Amino acid sequence: MSGGPWTKSRTGFKDKTVNMKEGKCPWVVLVSRPKEIDDWVVNTLVSEHRCVQSRTIKACNYKFITANIVKQIESNPTIPVNALQEDLIQKFEMNMSRMKVHQAKELAQKHVFGDFQKQYAILRDYGLELMERNPGALKEGFKANLRDFKGLDGTFMKGPYPGQILTAVGVYSNNGIYPLAYALVENETTNSWTWFLEQLGDDLELNANSNFNFISDRQKGIIPAIAKLFPQAEHRFCLRHIFENMKKQWKDKELKDLVWACATATTVRHFEKALEELKKFKAEAHDWLIQIPPAHWARSHFSGRAHTNILLNNLCEVLNGKIQGGRDKPIIYSLEYIREYLMKRICNVRRETDICHGPLTPTATSPLDQVKRQAQKHRCIFNGVGRPKKKRKRAYDEPATQGHKLSKRGTTVTCRKCNNKGHNSRTCKGQGGPNDKRTEETGG
Repeated sequence: MSGGPWTKSRTGFKDKTVNMKEGKCPWVVLVSRPKEIDDWVVNTLVSEHRCVQSRTIKACNYKFITANIVKQIESNPTIPVNALQEDLIQKFEMNMSRMKVHQAKELAQKHVFGDFQKQYAILRDYGLELMERNPGALKEGFKANLRDFKGLDGTFMKGPYPGQILTAVGVYSNNGIYPLAYALVENETTNSWTWFLEQLGDDLELNANSNFNFISDRQKGIIPAIAKLFPQAEHRFCLRHIFENMKKQWKDKELKDLVWACATATTVRHFEKALEELKKFKAEAHDWLIQIPPAHWARSHFSGRAHTNILLNNLCEVLNGKIQGGRDKPIIYSLEYIREYLMKRICNVRRETDICHGPLTPTATSPLDQVKRQAQKHRCIFNGVGRPKKKRKRAYDEPATQGHKLSKRGTTVTCRKCNNKGHNSRTCKGQGGPNDKRTEETGG
């Protein structure tokens, strides 16, 4: 009952005098009861309406909606908010905002699936399933043979489920991706990345002095997390994401080629030359780019510890594309989807490895075979020069003595002890003479 000006007192509800204003809807219901033990009595009823009914009830909040959609969420967790909204409007015949329904759906999901908790998985567990004789084979394989290089990335969960998936991916000898770890966290924050990297460091036996190499898209919180846990590590930034940020201000097509020329330069001299070309083309873009230290994005400034010149974080992008089908599932099902994909991939890689011949991977064998085929068309010819000369060749106008040690042939040697000619101080036998200094000093 609503619309009537009634209030609650200690003894219940009592009616009040109503003064209807002109133009207002006259509909009203007044009820009261003298005592709490008495029944409710309708004292006044005016059923005439002059307004459109809004059917909006304050008591219909998101908590009330949650109680009515829990069973729907249990049976169909991916039901859209629009579908829930239409069902509720039809059921209760009242207006219901989409925001209320969205809040109610989130609350119902927490009620059905529980609070979100972090989940972490490492491929050492898959090593137990794949090779029972060698526990943790994949983790040990990474530490023994793979490069000290790993890509880090985060991707959103899809559908009604909150959270993000953090991934760590390496690269193996055939230049393929080597997924090592993944985790489900609430948000991509410094705390989440710190927790994830702590778990990864424990599994790979990394510490603050480890000279490891990471590449990322500069996600929120990842830079301070790496600086805190691995201060000696090299942290590269994905060049594609750097350029995407530049494109927001400068959309020149030539700019991309100039930036790539700077990043791919292999020496500092070539890097500085490419950077100067960028400055001539657009000084503002040059000033923006040099704010990022070249050690994070330019090959000429990399430490070289990882033995790879990768500039893009495509390792994680490939993995994110492969696990896309599991990102709209509940937490447990999402983790299981990723685990199944990784197990299948491991089996496929092992099958390809078994049919390989030779000590090198297919990626390394193919260019080597191509060089061998090209070398078959050539034959070795003896050049006949003999022992190479050590002295440099003189220019046609250069004097014979320039750049060479002067010869003492034809000159007379004077002894520094007796001042006689024909011998030096090393072979001097004390020969006396008119110019002998020792004779003059002793008076002999």
